Amino acid sequence: MCSLYVSAIAVPVVDQDRARAFYLDTLGFELVTDQTIHHWRWISLLPPGGSCAIGLVSAPSAGVWTGVSLLASQLDEVYQRWTRLGVAFDSPPTLQTWGARMAIFSDIDRNRYQPVEVPPPF
Repeated sequence: MCSLYVSAIAVPVVDQDRARAFYLDTLGFELVTDQTIHHWRWISLLPPGGSCAIGLVSAPSAGVWTGVSLLASQLDEVYQRWTRLGVAFDSPPTLQTWGARMAIFSDIDRNRYQPVEVPPPF
């Protein structure tokens, strides 16, 4: 059987330039592509150390639950750095009943993500 991997997840944003700057400058993501084909612009960025890109897709509205979990090896460090940079978290990282620690944050368009720290062995 062939291998299948998730390569990108599309997230709606109202202003692609503003969202691109937020993901690059605030979250520290890496730009994979930014191109326009037939009046449709696709911006994809990778989180640090990640292999699945976030695609920033122009939309008339945003602010969705993305369903995206970002696996973090040092969740407290991510939380502290991003909080200093103005990222809006619902609360500090908390221990979940299933054994991992998690926080929820919103991007500049109010799209929500959950960084998760899973205890070893993972």
